[in-house]
Amino acid sequence: MLLTETQSKRARVGAVLGLIVMALICTLYLAGYFFLWRIKLPAYTATPFTVYQYWAAYNDVPKVMETLKWCLIFSAVISFGMFGALLIPAQKKLYGDARFAKTKEIKDAGYLGSEGLILGKHNGNFVMLPGQVGALLAAEPRSGKGRGVVQPNMLNWPDSVVITDIRQESYRLTSGFRSKYSEVFLFNPLSKEGMTCQYNPFDYVTDTPEGRVDDIQKIANYLSPDPAQGDPFWPAACRTLFLGLALYIFETEGMPRTFGEVVRQIMYGEGETVGERWKKIIEERDASGKPLSSTCKSALYDFIYTSGNTQASIRKTFTAKLELWLNPLIDSATSSSSFDLRDFRKRRISLYIGIRPGDLERLELLNNLLVQQIIDLNTELMPEDAPDVLKYKCAFFLDEFTALGRMNVFTKCVSFMGGYNLIPFIIIQGPSQLRSVYGHDDAATIIRCLGARVCFAPKDIEEAGEISKALGDTTVKGKSINRPTMGGKSSVTISDNKRALLLPDEVKKIGKKREIIFSDINPILCEKIFYDKEKVFRKRLLPAHTFDPIEIVIRDFIIPNEAVEREEIIITDKNISIIDDLSLADFDIAFEDVEIPTGDNISDEDMQLAVNSFLSSMKD
Repeated sequence: MLLTETQSKRARVGAVLGLIVMALICTLYLAGYFFLWRIKLPAYTATPFTVYQYWAAYNDVPKVMETLKWCLIFSAVISFGMFGALLIPAQKKLYGDARFAKTKEIKDAGYLGSEGLILGKHNGNFVMLPGQVGALLAAEPRSGKGRGVVQPNMLNWPDSVVITDIRQESYRLTSGFRSKYSEVFLFNPLSKEGMTCQYNPFDYVTDTPEGRVDDIQKIANYLSPDPAQGDPFWPAACRTLFLGLALYIFETEGMPRTFGEVVRQIMYGEGETVGERWKKIIEERDASGKPLSSTCKSALYDFIYTSGNTQASIRKTFTAKLELWLNPLIDSATSSSSFDLRDFRKRRISLYIGIRPGDLERLELLNNLLVQQIIDLNTELMPEDAPDVLKYKCAFFLDEFTALGRMNVFTKCVSFMGGYNLIPFIIIQGPSQLRSVYGHDDAATIIRCLGARVCFAPKDIEEAGEISKALGDTTVKGKSINRPTMGGKSSVTISDNKRALLLPDEVKKIGKKREIIFSDINPILCEKIFYDKEKVFRKRLLPAHTFDPIEIVIRDFIIPNEAVEREEIIITDKNISIIDDLSLADFDIAFEDVEIPTGDNISDEDMQLAVNSFLSSMKD
């Protein structure tokens, strides 16, 4: 608790007065004790009133009064000296007094409770991060982060969870247990067998003209943010084109509202004819009485009236960004939604984002969009606004966090995600990896906004140096011996010296079974967890959750009815030769009304009726 200057002065005065009173009581008690002992009476019967009683009874006996006087003086020196020492400010060590937290400190801080993120183990108890704050784990590859942090949390976290599951290891180990109390989904969009749930970003676009533009622009910003350095023209042009195309498919009846359809629409046509095609579509929609919205037309015209080379470059930049959706596996996985991303705090949902290591880079944009959209959709309403509905927390275990690419929504929201019951647990190989994606300042902000940082033994000496520096320095006594060159007695000098709590080399040598946790108390040196050696976790290892595959569909380019181009050709003796290349669908005649005779023996009368029916249909 912080005190004002006035409150601080009052507190000091109160403390001094309290110590004086206690010193007086102690003086009287000790004086009575020593007096009884001196006159060979039972000293344990002494009370603070013993001196007063003997003083009143024997004040005319000089010898008794002399003894009482010296007992009081001796007791006063002891008592006031002892309590006075408490008023002397503790001398700060010259170079600091860094140390690791003791068990009582850890317990008093609430880290040995039963709820929160599991960080490690200390003296047989799990170290858990309580509250609504997140954590960061910095660990080298193959250092046991899955075994020691990810799996224990997935087998213990009681509410919703989103996890980037490299190799789908966590799904195999923990989905069976989590399916007992939560809905389980695996997003594995490159599964050739269709073993994935579905996620369509467009399902969260408001189905009203006034809200639609804002939602689509938000998605466009996730897909094509402005670069930290460089020309923002190309990302901005791509966002505008995306807005126009997305609005077009939303405003066209029967058009699939998917990313795959957006890509197919812009890739239909070649070179400079693309702009001409879209100009023609706008004109035909205007003529049909079903015009596109002014926002849609403005966004498309921005692309149409761009010069040829620039237009081609914008289109190429756009398709290069979204070419992933040409893959029918991705298109099918993003054509619908298996559940609502807004429900993570309404009911228990476990979402595993299954990624093979070889697909990390290829799926970066899709996974980036998914995580950002989950965060965005779940920071629209505070838990206090709907406590009966938003009943659960949602933890994000983001392994290989930087493989998702830069997420601007994360840097903006990390400081207040906890207020929305969104708990991030970022897993990286080291702070330098985080800085390479987010820059020095944003990386520092992310680390600072998280409640705890877990560090395994690093291999890199530079990162070991950062940990050593964060641990701080301590003051140690150093002894130096001076020996005279011409003989004589040596002298010994003892002085204070600075030493890191752990030197970089010592940090590297903490071992494979220990870790360091930084939080709001002294650093915690504790043991790693091995889920397969913990009885509580072993019994939760159940067979993986199973589900039905989705249908993989290869979709063709769709031309809406009002945009279909038709060419009318009248068959004459000069072009009769083309008739063999035409199908019945190419004729503007309803041949389905022709009465075709059935059976093997067709009479002349039946044949004549069929001919008349055919000629009648052509006449109509």
